[in-house]
Amino acid sequence: MTLPPRREDGKAESRTLASLIIFLLAFLPQQSIMRMQRTDLPADPILKTKRETKSSPAPCPRIFLRQSDPLPPHIDDTLRLVFLSDTHGRHDEIPLPLPDGDILFHLGDASDRGNISEMRSFVRWMKTNSFHKERVVIDGNHDRVFHLGDASDRGNISEMRSFVRWMKTNSFHKERVVIDGNHDRDLTLPGVGMRRKRDFMAEYEGVATVLRNEVVEVAEGKMAIVGVTWDACQSENFTEAKDNVRIWSESAGEEEKKVDLVLSHLPPYVKGEGRGWRGSGVLSHFVKNINPPLHCFGHIHCARGVRAFDSDIMMLNCASTWNIPVVVDYCPIRKRALMIHCPVPDDSVDDHLRSRKVPKECLVAGDELGIENRKSRIVR
Repeated sequence: MTLPPRREDGKAESRTLASLIIFLLAFLPQQSIMRMQRTDLPADPILKTKRETKSSPAPCPRIFLRQSDPLPPHIDDTLRLVFLSDTHGRHDEIPLPLPDGDILFHLGDASDRGNISEMRSFVRWMKTNSFHKERVVIDGNHDRVFHLGDASDRGNISEMRSFVRWMKTNSFHKERVVIDGNHDRDLTLPGVGMRRKRDFMAEYEGVATVLRNEVVEVAEGKMAIVGVTWDACQSENFTEAKDNVRIWSESAGEEEKKVDLVLSHLPPYVKGEGRGWRGSGVLSHFVKNINPPLHCFGHIHCARGVRAFDSDIMMLNCASTWNIPVVVDYCPIRKRALMIHCPVPDDSVDDHLRSRKVPKECLVAGDELGIENRKSRIVR
């Protein structure tokens, strides 16, 4: 008689199952195993965001570009940031009241032609019309002395030439002897002893925080901001700002500290985006090394709008071409903007749609704007 095969009470089946588990542990991707282990966790949007940033670009903000787009309500648990730039003495034309928010920024060129009275007028306007908890400003290329006094007797070369012609015509003396006076020179040239320097940004004292290549923490420490001066932008020398960022970062010890926002008057250089984005390549490198979620600037009025470095840094030109502020709802926990309201002219909307540096999936009312591929990613 043939005996049936011997069974060992399921031991063979157990060994087979154990071998299968070992195989899966050895060849399944580690991230898949971690997801299997965390399926029992509650749905936490912040935890979700942290996981997403490791494997995919962080969700981009909702971006409003059309002039007809109303300002959305303030998103809960965010800081509302209001930006002005390049108002050039036309601050009285800014629609009032200003958008409510936590912090008001001005990114340079409150003055138009280096006129101190225009700066003082803007500071009074800011003090009267801004009810934001904090105000932060940087200087622009127009926020300084262009020339001094009356050009009729203040280092005007045409006056000197006119006098020399007059002397030659009307003096019949055998010899002529002259010496120079304090007005016989260009009073605006660097190094001239009679040149009188004036710090326009000192007018903000007691009204706003002026950033000069330094880091400041605002909103009770929820947000860290770096502001660079026009001199640093013009010379493309950001050494002082770099040193101050390093010192600030090291002051935290082992605690990780991240800059949330970089402010400059000059725009960065962004390849392939036209003359409005041909700023400073050195500034671009400086910003990328810091890697903030936001970089805001002005200077080039026609380039107002939004671009992105890779998927990490949103760049905003906040030039107040027709004096409408740019508004951003920024989440200090997720370290990213959730909403950007930056109305631009109609032809600039078309530029945004053609740009490879604009996240099309983030534009609000994309169908109306003619966007075909809603799932496109930011081009790196």
